[in-house]
Order: sequence, then structure tokens, then C-alpha cells
Amino acid sequence: PLVILSVVLAGGLCGFLFWNWHPARIFMGDVGAIPIGFLCGVLLFDLAARQSLASAMILPLYFAVDATWTLMKRAANGEPVWEAHRSHLYQRAARGAGRHDDVVQLVTALNAGLFCLAIVALWWPIVGFICAVALLAYVMFLLEDLAGSQPEKL
Repeated sequence: PLVILSVVLAGGLCGFLFWNWHPARIFMGDVGAIPIGFLCGVLLFDLAARQSLASAMILPLYFAVDATWTLMKRAANGEPVWEAHRSHLYQRAARGAGRHDDVVQLVTALNAGLFCLAIVALWWPIVGFICAVALLAYVMFLLEDLAGSQPEKL
């Protein structure tokens, strides 16, 4: 049943991508993103329990690190972490680059690399995870460079 869920979820997201590619004609928002996040969470827990904890940790690595880092910085600055903001590294990089396309391509390439390393981690978990962290650090450095001096908040 989880394989079917994965295929249906991937198909739905590909269909949404068609309508959301630049220029976007629809916007998902939290109403769509939250259930998708829960479904992905179920699939990742299943992967961790049945196959590979390392692979399950690698797949969402970019999103987990960006969100955690952003929330920690907001909390350290005394900003309310529950309020809307535009201070994720992706958002700052898109402003710095002047467009989203370049940032989307970079994050997509990162996630493709993380996917490949998650497969490597099925056989060599430590190697896959260390390589994933190194790749993530490199791409975060590139995104920070794109962000330049963009302010944390608008």
C-alpha cells in the first residue's frame, strides 16, 4: 500500500508542478503542503523502520536543515517563530539572484544528489550520510553566496 501511496503522491506532485512552474498559475500554500508533508513523513518512517534509517534521514535533509537553522536564528534574534516570514535561505537566495529559477535548479540538483546518496546509504549508510552532509554543506554555501547581503526579513 505504501508503494501505491508513493506513486500517487509523486504523480499528483508532477501534475501540480506543471501548473506551478514559472509563471505559476496556482499556489499550493499550507493547505496542500501540510498534508503532503505528513504523507512524506509516513513514507520516511516506513523507510527508516523497514530499510534504512540513514536513507530516511538523507532524503529530507535540505528541508530539515533549512527550516531548523531558520527557526533557531529567528528564536535567537527574539523573533516570534510562529509568524510568517521570508528568511529561509531559499527565499533570500531567490531575492539575491533576482529570480527563482536559478535557485530551484540548484535545490533540485541537490535533492537529486541526496536521492542518489539515499540509495547508496541502503548498502553503505555511513558513507551515504557523510557524503550527503558534505553535498548539503556545499549547496548551502552556494545558496548563501546567492543570497549575498539580502536581509533576513522583509
